Amino acid sequence: MFASKRAVLVGWAVFAAQVLVVLAIAVKVHRAAPRQVFVDEIVGPARERFRITEEKRRVYFQELTAGEPADQAQVRREFKETQIWNRNYDSFFHQRERSRLASVGSRRGLAMWQVYLILDEGFRNHWPPAPGVELRNDDAPLVRFTRPLAARSLIAASPPR
Repeated sequence: MFASKRAVLVGWAVFAAQVLVVLAIAVKVHRAAPRQVFVDEIVGPARERFRITEEKRRVYFQELTAGEPADQAQVRREFKETQIWNRNYDSFFHQRERSRLASVGSRRGLAMWQVYLILDEGFRNHWPPAPGVELRNDDAPLVRFTRPLAARSLIAASPPR
């Protein structure tokens, strides 16, 4: 059966309204300020990277690593780490870690990509972590007999209190 003339007009009116909404959104997006472009290179006497001085990046690194012991303790309560690497242990730790990193990044106005690059830079350059924190490197995590975290070699430790 054919639809009534009124139903067809209503259908076309709804379609036209949807098109207008999409066009309005497209115009708004087009007129929005362009995204900032950050350079990953380290530049200047303050050793700036993506417009953040090295001094600030070191402070952020300490803030980002400050929650490591609490996260590790929580994960140890949930999963008993043995001599054999436990995928659940590792996964749960990184889930907790990500929410902590996102929180610190949000407080400091950092995007997640900046958070991860600051962490990476701190690990690679052996920056001191937050007081009371020891950072250990990861063995090859997919090897069957990976050592427990406490038995792995130390990347960096904060100075004694």
